[in-house]
Amino acid sequence: MGKNKGVDKAEKAGIESIDIYRKLADKNPDAFLKTLAFHLSYLAEFYRRHKINDKAEKFYIESVDILREIAGKNPDDHLLRLARTLSDLGQFYEKNSQKAQAEKAYREAFDLYPKLDVKQLGWYDAGNLFEISKFFSPEDPLTTEKACRGAVNIYRNLEEQNPGEYTEDLISMLTNLGIFYMANGKSEDAEKVHYEAFSLYRKSHEGITDTFLTDLAYQLREFGYGYEEAQQYGPALKCYHKGLVTCHTNAKVKSDDFYFEWERLVSRVFEIQNKSFDSAQYDIAIRAALVLAESMDSMQRFDAQFKAVVVSEYVSLSWYYLFVRQYKESAYYAEKARSLDPAQNLARTNLGHSYLYRNDWKRAQQIYEEYLKNEKDLSEAKNILLKDWDDLEKAGLTHKSLVKAREWLNRQ
Repeated sequence: MGKNKGVDKAEKAGIESIDIYRKLADKNPDAFLKTLAFHLSYLAEFYRRHKINDKAEKFYIESVDILREIAGKNPDDHLLRLARTLSDLGQFYEKNSQKAQAEKAYREAFDLYPKLDVKQLGWYDAGNLFEISKFFSPEDPLTTEKACRGAVNIYRNLEEQNPGEYTEDLISMLTNLGIFYMANGKSEDAEKVHYEAFSLYRKSHEGITDTFLTDLAYQLREFGYGYEEAQQYGPALKCYHKGLVTCHTNAKVKSDDFYFEWERLVSRVFEIQNKSFDSAQYDIAIRAALVLAESMDSMQRFDAQFKAVVVSEYVSLSWYYLFVRQYKESAYYAEKARSLDPAQNLARTNLGHSYLYRNDWKRAQQIYEEYLKNEKDLSEAKNILLKDWDDLEKAGLTHKSLVKAREWLNRQ
């Protein structure tokens, strides 16, 4: 199928313009080469949009060659246009999976941008630098960081010159820079840019209380997720907890925005709880379980069924505290779970473990017996006890009474 008439006409007009400016540039290059380069890149972009890649590449390259020549003579007037056209060429190559060519074009553009006064640059240039940062991530973290910082600085300047107009763009770019810092272990730098983003966000939403607080909970979840992706579960949990507190304080009915944001935050804390325990970060798993228990308790006014989750988190806490050798705390939460739900039988296993590791085998045995007596499937109940002891020993929690415990269980 051929091109439609509108495309044909646009292509013809573009070629005619270029022919005119070629002739003018031959006679007076100082006056017309810049305009010729502009029309060449414009036609290249036209071909790129219509996927006529051979012609797009040809006109991009010709435009770049001209701009290199005139920028060498007069950088103040032509360096910016060269950086932008090289960025466009890099994006063209990247989208066509020509990685080596894309890297070359992007690298040249990246080297030019620091030579330009930030006051010359606009949102288009910030976008170019962000694309460059994404292209070089994660193989070249130094270039990624510098490009992303360059985009942030452009938006800072734009926001300073036009207060309120570029706030959301600056917040977004600061968030991206923070995520990069977290992924590369620069937590202090991440905290700084996230704090700047928070400050801007708070300032831009003054006087819109409900909207601000809902959006604040959302932003806290986004920041937390950035930490979570970087496997920094402690800072992630801190963000999620702040978001949950915002929801607890302001949710009025189960159906409002706070409640729905609360559900999303809760799901993230559950993930932190599981991931941190699986990676033997027991202190974080404990904090996550405490946050969830507190949160579920606070939101019981909307749904009494949350009480069951509170009980479940107390059982988890009684298990986690064993791994940090805080046996009294383990017993406390096991008993607290059973005080809220006397039918809760699994808590007895952790309560028994807490006595075993405090050298009270007789009391541990009594509690284990109560546990087995209250389970319908004796075989599965015994397997749960055996697995618990195995998991505790694998984590380095050995005890002389474990041999006695296994011998006793075999007789049951």
